[in-house]
Amino acid sequence: MKSKSVEYFQQENIPIPSIDANYIIINRGIKFFLNFLLIYLFVTIIIYNYPELNINTFILLICVVSSVLLYILDLNFPACYI
Repeated sequence: MKSKSVEYFQQENIPIPSIDANYIIINRGIKFFLNFLLIYLFVTIIIYNYPELNINTFILLICVVSSVLLYILDLNFPACYI
């Protein structure tokens, strides 16, 4: 097995991967739109089914739903695949 010296690796030209900015913008746009739409749908369904919610429960509900949905959307639409 041949070992390569440190000088060889320093002189070797390694291509730097380019990141497409359009892909990142489209990806973030899809995440933003889906997040807004899903939060609206889930909160609307819960409000219409439980009209006796007070304001504290409503705010907590929005925070929980948005956190869970953002987590799921980040798993499905990651910013990069490294």
